[in-house]
Amino acid sequence: MGAGWTLLAVAAVRWLRAQRPLWWWRVLILGAALLGVAWLAIVPDKLTALAPFYALAFALLLPVVAVVAWWEREGKRTQLDWDLPLALLFGLAAGVISAFALYSGWLKLNLVTWQGALALAAGEELLKTLAVVYFLWSPRARGVREGLRVGLAVALGFTVAQMTLASYLAYHATVSALPRAEAVLFRAGIASMDHMLAFQLALQLLGEAVWTAAICAAIWRERGGRRFQVTPGLVATIAVVLVLHGAFNYTYANQWVQLRLGGVFLPLVNVLLAGAGFALLRFFSVEAREREAVGSLPEAPLLPTLGAYLGERRGRLSRWNADVVAASRGATPGGQTTGAPSPSRATDPGQGAQRAPEPPEPRDPPNTEWLV
Repeated sequence: MGAGWTLLAVAAVRWLRAQRPLWWWRVLILGAALLGVAWLAIVPDKLTALAPFYALAFALLLPVVAVVAWWEREGKRTQLDWDLPLALLFGLAAGVISAFALYSGWLKLNLVTWQGALALAAGEELLKTLAVVYFLWSPRARGVREGLRVGLAVALGFTVAQMTLASYLAYHATVSALPRAEAVLFRAGIASMDHMLAFQLALQLLGEAVWTAAICAAIWRERGGRRFQVTPGLVATIAVVLVLHGAFNYTYANQWVQLRLGGVFLPLVNVLLAGAGFALLRFFSVEAREREAVGSLPEAPLLPTLGAYLGERRGRLSRWNADVVAASRGATPGGQTTGAPSPSRATDPGQGAQRAPEPPEPRDPPNTEWLV
């Protein structure tokens, strides 16, 4: 296992070096620092008028970082023109409706119960899905990758509006208990807002965009030449997303397996649920990219293709694990011990000429059998 951790550490270092010239991490650090300064200024001085602006700035941080990172990577290559800004606006509208309908206490949803957690998940996913219906008629959003981008844009707008309003509603519900916001009551209101911000941040970071993008990818993949088509694959994708979202709400509300670091906690179960969502989204992304790379392929049903993809990834992981075990035992993946002389090396002690470098081993072509 030591060799495996070493390989992961090397990959992490390479990734960090690749991010050095980019701006997204600078925006993240600067924004987090400014939020910390703002919080320290608001709480001691009881600046009640700044509470909604603080919630808005908190909600904007990660979406702004995501937009900067996306623009640095592929923003100049997109073909969606004004569809993405329009998707952001539709997402903002859906987030406003969600905050007042689901978080104002009108429906009285209790996330501690499975029923309340699933009802909240269903309401949010329904609103986000309705926000992308317009783009089924867009001539620029025809492929799965365009559907992914539209879903991500809608989710970013949705989380900004919902996080801001839901957090301020939690704050207002506390401080409005008395005619004026006294010091103790103001701090209680800030605590309620911070609690809601933490929950919304977990959703924003680990779930909302991933789930919406997965549903949109399934819609765009399964519709074929039509505007919209209901298939078993689409129904299964929506069901998986609802289960993941509902389980996320339920486990967070019931504080399942949380790692506490001082005043900060890490919801480990929610991280695992987010991993399942990222795996589903990666399937759609990889399939769309590889279909574009290999050219036209016959369309295959979603569920068998997903099963074949998971089997291919499991085999790749097994091969990687075998290579790591072989390296940790001092052997090459081919079974040759690293300390033993290679047959291709010169064994004559009097031979002074250096051996010519061996040509690189040919790489296997990409495995695309799971696509058909």
